[in-house]
Amino acid sequence: TVTVLGDSTVTGPGLGSPAHSWIAQMVDRLPYRVELRSLAKGGSRVRDVLVTQAPLAIRDPGDVIVVAVGANDAFHATPGWQYRRDMEALLEVMRAAAPVVTLGVGDLSVIPRLPLALRPLAAWRSAFIDRLHAELTDGLEGVTRVPVPELSDPHFAEAGPEWWTPDLFHPSVIGHRLWADLFEPYMHAALDTIFPVIHLDPLVADGALAADAADAVGEAVADSAAGPAYLEHAGSGYFRFNEHR
Repeated sequence: TVTVLGDSTVTGPGLGSPAHSWIAQMVDRLPYRVELRSLAKGGSRVRDVLVTQAPLAIRDPGDVIVVAVGANDAFHATPGWQYRRDMEALLEVMRAAAPVVTLGVGDLSVIPRLPLALRPLAAWRSAFIDRLHAELTDGLEGVTRVPVPELSDPHFAEAGPEWWTPDLFHPSVIGHRLWADLFEPYMHAALDTIFPVIHLDPLVADGALAADAADAVGEAVADSAAGPAYLEHAGSGYFRFNEHR
């Protein structure tokens, strides 16, 4: 099972079907029968993922957790200290439950819908958030960072209108296909590392680590001043099965 947390980077607005998102395309290529479970919600910031999606995820984290969030923190000027605090708490909670693959933030100034006057600020903010993400994930055990700017930015900098959905804000199927191609090696790296542990470690098999994570999420939310009232908020998602392997 691959559990997905995050924002519209993984929900894929305008694609017509969740099957066209990069994460669904990538999962379909894996040499396993995979259940893809998404708790992601468009517009989410790191704070939203920590207090609404993470508590749901740790109940049944699956084999690997994908975290794709940060663009909305860049757009909405989340202070660096707050992003750092919440992302650190989120990663600690999630990696206690299962190995994590987490995406950095690419250059948001390439989005066609953005007014020209705002693009320099969007470029600076996205680079700032990505730099914090890189610092937080550097050397962190159980966490694989996907360096989105290095992988994706050169392609999107030259992208034509066909790379975008009609809202001119979110990537089209073409963009998601590219992401699947670029990000797939990082998913394989995580899976190659964690599957031997998952199948051999009885603590993981019987869910003991997930139980520890359930305790940790409450502590992380409390430590980051979220408050327990948020823990009962429901998320939305979809289920897909890779049946052909």
